[in-house]
Amino acid sequence: MKINLYIERLLCFLLLSAVSGNFFSCTHDELFPGTDPDKTVTEGYMKIYLKVPVNAIPLRAISGANESAIGNDGLYVMVFKVEADNSEVFDYIAPITERTGNNLTVKLVRSQDAVKYRIVIVANSAVPMPVSEGKTKEDVLKEIIFENHGKWNAASSDDFTPFPMWGEIDEPIEVKENTPEQTIRLLRAIARVDIGLNFEDTPETFESVLGLANFKLKSVRVYRTLDKGHMAPDKAVYSNGSVTAPTIPADATPNADTAPLVYELTTAADSYIR
Repeated sequence: MKINLYIERLLCFLLLSAVSGNFFSCTHDELFPGTDPDKTVTEGYMKIYLKVPVNAIPLRAISGANESAIGNDGLYVMVFKVEADNSEVFDYIAPITERTGNNLTVKLVRSQDAVKYRIVIVANSAVPMPVSEGKTKEDVLKEIIFENHGKWNAASSDDFTPFPMWGEIDEPIEVKENTPEQTIRLLRAIARVDIGLNFEDTPETFESVLGLANFKLKSVRVYRTLDKGHMAPDKAVYSNGSVTAPTIPADATPNADTAPLVYELTTAADSYIR
């Protein structure tokens, strides 16, 4: 009887240990996907302000708030570890513990031995992030692609698809218990194009259109648009917050010349189409 009782207690202890181990392992994976489950994690917190693209003059179909909207779905905080050779490799995706508008609070793994990390934001992604620990930042960002066939959905303020965006902190940081707030400027992966007649571009007016007498715009056709793009620009075309050229996947396919994108005004105008 004593032996049986001991075995029962031992089995109970092993079962509880297994359940507890699974519980903590799952919790760890949910908090820091992409990290080694056996790694000792000491948490730290950081506030991030997302500086989104803003234009004072809205598009013809959607508002300025729609242009800069960031949904909760498709918002990722990616953390890259700076190695001894200064390369940056993917470490984990940090959970967002609180969000108020464009102000985030994220939970991070605290730095050990003064290791620094780069924080990268991807917003409005329609696909999950490629979680592969140890890949370089350049390789990971190349895998983050958005697709679109035909017009981007910007029919109205009630019917639109938020624009994919990317941004990162300027310099890697050491993560402490309470790391100072960081501001990350986001760039849209889709360009805004304004077509007009007789533009006047001066610092005072920023952008205005004088128009042309006896000439009006009724519609615009855009040919050979591509079906996919990278959400983050190649570092060769990015400098000081500006991008000088689009970054396009090698397998992107242009739309046929017989199927251009057509944008029409209800009433012809001598100013511009946004």
